Amino acid sequence: MSAKNRLLEGFLFSDDASYEKAKKDSEIIKYLKNKVNMSDPAQVLRLYQQAIEQDLFNTIIGYEFLKKLQDYLLSLDDINDAEVLPIPQKLTSKDTTGEYDNALLRKENVKLTEKNKKLSGAVKKYKGKYNVTLTVTIILIVTVCVMFFISLSSNLPTIVNYRTKITDEYSSWQDELDEKEKELDKREQELNKKEVNQNADKEDTGSR
Repeated sequence: MSAKNRLLEGFLFSDDASYEKAKKDSEIIKYLKNKVNMSDPAQVLRLYQQAIEQDLFNTIIGYEFLKKLQDYLLSLDDINDAEVLPIPQKLTSKDTTGEYDNALLRKENVKLTEKNKKLSGAVKKYKGKYNVTLTVTIILIVTVCVMFFISLSSNLPTIVNYRTKITDEYSSWQDELDEKEKELDKREQELNKKEVNQNADKEDTGSR
């Protein structure tokens, strides 16, 4: 069995035999959790005491389970601390060649590796979002600049044409006024001439 396949509940076991023992402890723990009301302190205490007295567990998986039960029982005011037996640390004896300490170290290494992977993934995700945001920002800035330039360029001829149109309209209007003024002067002259002629005719008639 490869080292990758000997990973169980965060612990990486050094050989197949240790892994199989730990797997057995894990199955026992699942069975006990289904049979015992873990929210009942009295039942948890009996389970804890029997597990230690019967030497039920033989690997770090079982001992970690016992340690959790011990911490839980010691935190309860209605449980006598004297009834909470100490956990025999057989896994640290010379016969096990430091299996307990090595398993703990391997578990910490696994946790550290998983944490580094998550951190690396988060950094990559952040860098990806940053690059996308930066690219979009640059595109928006360039787009705004181009639109401003186009707007400025299109407005300049319009203004010039508008001024030219006003000038032409003013000149045309001025010409029309000049023509009307000339026409009025001409009519006035004709009226004056008729009036002079009429006065002259009256004088000739009176003299006769």
